Amino acid sequence: MPQVYQKQKAKKKDWADIWQAGNGALGLETSLPVMLTEGVNKGRITMQKLVEVMCENPAKLFRIFPKKGTLQVGADADVVLVDLNKEYTVDAAKFHSVVKHSPFNGFAVKGAPVLTMVRGTVVAENEGTDRSLAAIAVGSHLDSVRNGGKYDGAMGIICGLELARMMQEDNLSLRHPFEVIAIVEEEGNSFSSGILGGKALSGLLETDYLKQLTNNDGVTAYDVMKAYGLTPDDLPQVKRDKTSWAYFIEPHIEQGPVLESEKLSVGIVDTIVGIRTKKLIITGRPDHGGTTPMRLRLDAVVAAMKIVHLVDEVARELNDGTVTTCGSLHVEPGAPNVVPGKVEMSVECRSPHQASIDTIFGAVEKLLAQLQAEGYQTETVGLMEVAPVHLSEKVTAALSQGLRENKLPLKTLPSGAGHDSMFISQVTDVGMLFAPSKNGRSHCPEEFTPAGDIAKCCDVAYTALKELDRD
Repeated sequence: MPQVYQKQKAKKKDWADIWQAGNGALGLETSLPVMLTEGVNKGRITMQKLVEVMCENPAKLFRIFPKKGTLQVGADADVVLVDLNKEYTVDAAKFHSVVKHSPFNGFAVKGAPVLTMVRGTVVAENEGTDRSLAAIAVGSHLDSVRNGGKYDGAMGIICGLELARMMQEDNLSLRHPFEVIAIVEEEGNSFSSGILGGKALSGLLETDYLKQLTNNDGVTAYDVMKAYGLTPDDLPQVKRDKTSWAYFIEPHIEQGPVLESEKLSVGIVDTIVGIRTKKLIITGRPDHGGTTPMRLRLDAVVAAMKIVHLVDEVARELNDGTVTTCGSLHVEPGAPNVVPGKVEMSVECRSPHQASIDTIFGAVEKLLAQLQAEGYQTETVGLMEVAPVHLSEKVTAALSQGLRENKLPLKTLPSGAGHDSMFISQVTDVGMLFAPSKNGRSHCPEEFTPAGDIAKCCDVAYTALKELDRD
């Protein structure tokens, strides 16, 4: 086959004469526009039937259905958005294929694809009217935590698709290109290191890091990607910056109780909190639980509880949105009749203020020094360090305009959870919208956001999109 292709390529200069060209004619780039023009738009075939004929049936013939050819849970996120009102004239000279002839050359079509996603990644998009401008992107992530819900992340992608539909309905052509982005591996389920997709888009995910990052089976992220047919060595090509993205908007569920408690449908995120997580190892002395006097004990759990109480107390005294969590506690030897000799615990602090994070861990270091003086051994291991991210004032202003035009109360709040936007904000202007989570629940099957609130979130984003497009 390569030899045949090379021979054809060598004869390309003779292809002006159709009788000297290779057999057949290119149909891939014209098939959908022609079917939309002559079929759907002229009432000869329904859109549902077109999807059946061009998507579902081919997938069944090739025995890749329902992985391909349908939009349902478990299928690949292969999506094509079409604009039934888009008009243009087929120009074979502009085909992406090597073949530059077509029986439809010069044919006027009405109806064409404007965005294509393959496995959640945008591979083609509708260009804006000004090709010199960078794109405005809207989206979030597709993955969820184990036994998680359906809204965290996915809502942002749905909002992006809805904005594309609204633009089609309004016959709106932006100056900027418009992209709907579906990002993967935000939650970090397999490798205990989240936001890998956001880091990759920001140029902050290195191939060497993937070769060191292992799952519970000891397999590296690099090898897993290779096994799925991906090319982790090409990561530098994924990086986006201001030359390709002018702005990025991430709609998301709140994952907390604030908006629902205030009966609000939409909130604007002004800050994504900084996160510092450390593992503390406290070694005391295991002893018999019945024969060792209290005054002679070096109980590692008692020491750990002092730390738990301290970080909770300091966070409450700060009262500035700072929260602390000691969510992991492993006790050795873990017997009811043995004084605990060793504790491994986590201490996490999240805050919109870097100074408050420093205050919390400064207090922890003081207490650890005190415990050492009492005879304990302590060790500290850093697990995560992310500084607070203050989102773009320009995008936030556009989102605020969206609230005003849609007659919604202005509400800004920080995000206590990490998001892809944390890293994407390092390469372009980023804004975030929150819709309320029922009962403040998230990362669980009960996760739910009412459709009406999602619709209002889309309306706000749509106004902001038009506002940013003026730039």
